[in-house]
Amino acid sequence: MNKEQINAVLSHNPFEQLSDIVFNLIKQDITSSILKPGEKLNISKISEELNISRTPVREALIKLYESGLVNKDPDKQGFYVSVLNTEDIRKIYFLRTAIESKAAFLCASQKTCPNIDTLKTLAENISKPFSFDKLSSIDTQFHNLIVYSCGNNFLIEIYNFMENKFNRVRVSNLMNVIENDMEALQKTSAEHFAVINSISANMPELAEKEMINHITNAYKDTFLYSNAEF
Repeated sequence: MNKEQINAVLSHNPFEQLSDIVFNLIKQDITSSILKPGEKLNISKISEELNISRTPVREALIKLYESGLVNKDPDKQGFYVSVLNTEDIRKIYFLRTAIESKAAFLCASQKTCPNIDTLKTLAENISKPFSFDKLSSIDTQFHNLIVYSCGNNFLIEIYNFMENKFNRVRVSNLMNVIENDMEALQKTSAEHFAVINSISANMPELAEKEMINHITNAYKDTFLYSNAEF
């Protein structure tokens, strides 16, 4: 995080609240694993790095605490990045499977799924030699767009509520898999295309099955390549 990032946001939206900008910057660093589980978040240090007062930083951390991305230190009255244990991760994958598989089902149930061409491009690009940040963004866009194209506003609302935790686990898993399996991206691309091809063919049950298979494989990789703590 740095002052330039804040200036970049303000140049596009001069009325953006500083606390909201700081919230999004810290959230991005947590979900992309720049800030590690258990890492302390010092209000004074962050305010100095961003060249702003402590108040918007404190407000941002309180909001992050309410969203579950950070915890409070009961002894020092500070904040630190929350840790997801094995049981947390199992529950998150359970919800991901339930929500995203039904989203795929609903996409395939439509005569023509919105954004299908964009989804195909994202499925193709995940196997290209981009930077990790770019690949992570592509993977996140793919899964988000499946849900946002499903046509069920209530399902989308539930997904948005859990999105931070979903993305945090997904990005951490992608990083671990890439570091340990050179063919991981090709496998991910193939699984993405299996979902998209089922949607394009208007085969809801198969689209649901392929999404379940994809997320189940990601769940297995999580415990294969990491200590299952995020």
